[in-house]
Amino acid sequence: MKKILAIETSCDETAIALLQTNQIVFGQLEQYEIEVLGEATRSQIDTHAPYGGVFPTLAKREHAQYIVALTDEVFRQTKITYESHAPIDEYTKNYISHSCQKNENLLSPAMEFLSREQKPIIDYIVVTVGPGLAPALWVGVMWAKMLSQRYQIPIIPANHMIGHLYAALLSDTNSENKFSLTIPTEKFITLLVSGGHTEIILTDIQKNMHKKIGHTLDDAAGEAYDKVARMLALPYPGGPQISRLANTAREKFLSPVQFPRPLYNDSTFNFSFSGLKTAVQYYLRDTYSKSTPIPFEDTLRIALGFEDALIDCLIHKTEKAIITHSPSALACGGGVSANTTLRERLHHLAKKHTIPLHIPKIVHSTDNAIMIALTAVVGNPEPVSLENISAIPSVSL
Repeated sequence: MKKILAIETSCDETAIALLQTNQIVFGQLEQYEIEVLGEATRSQIDTHAPYGGVFPTLAKREHAQYIVALTDEVFRQTKITYESHAPIDEYTKNYISHSCQKNENLLSPAMEFLSREQKPIIDYIVVTVGPGLAPALWVGVMWAKMLSQRYQIPIIPANHMIGHLYAALLSDTNSENKFSLTIPTEKFITLLVSGGHTEIILTDIQKNMHKKIGHTLDDAAGEAYDKVARMLALPYPGGPQISRLANTAREKFLSPVQFPRPLYNDSTFNFSFSGLKTAVQYYLRDTYSKSTPIPFEDTLRIALGFEDALIDCLIHKTEKAIITHSPSALACGGGVSANTTLRERLHHLAKKHTIPLHIPKIVHSTDNAIMIALTAVVGNPEPVSLENISAIPSVSL
């Protein structure tokens, strides 16, 4: 049984979670009991909404302002147990001061917390090192390193996208804070779709293999949603707004505007959504006057046409990967996996190929610390020294 403190600051969610895990089935089938002892998350959507997207420097400031308080909240929720520990020494004070040189609003709360709290009984600290926004990632990494230095708790770097992959494999139990994590016994395919990434991953846990077999050549799916939403003067984040309008169009049986499906018929598993976004832009330019608002029904038809085209591409390339690799299961993770139409079509796709579909609860689709903790549950990753852990914004699988 392990206790894991997880830290996630890759983009615009500051998230802390404390999990207790237990492997309950051995042999070929890996299954784990997951109990969430404490969790706290702060979204920055309201901060970035006026700008229509995430500003890295603002994200960094917000993470630094709230990360210590969120950690404290998790400890209070958990009623965590402690062991006696020596008072903070000068070396650690200097280490904290040096770590906060570029995050001055982190220094005072970090020093107060680390001077006050005794050593928590935790086995590992797991922190997202990438991919993500460099300034945002560094806040989480530096806080993890300060905790590790102060309490001598081993630290494990986590890949954000692998976290999304494992979050898809969580299953509910009868308890609100308990889950089971079941790893497919043979290779499986995961569609990862988020604001920054769109990838198809072939995974074989037994061989410790995560192989990217398809990816976007330009815009990610979530990024395309946000850009088209801005064209339609919709609030940030754009994905939920576009999907809401598209669902309304379906309920009204409106016909979608027809947009292209880039790379639909090529031989790879890759995606391209920049051309789709540009097709929407040209349609708006050629159809409407800048001085005249777009009629609401037209906005519905545009949203429906865009979403249909994007999801058609996601499903088509995923099915091509299934046909080629004959996986034992299909999984989907990332923020865009919360899209109801995508979820429905993935269920139909899995049923068509008679394989199980693993998809996270809506709450676990977006960035969260639970998924980051899961990266330390599977495969028993090795801790690294403080000198060898850093933010890696463009880290790959």
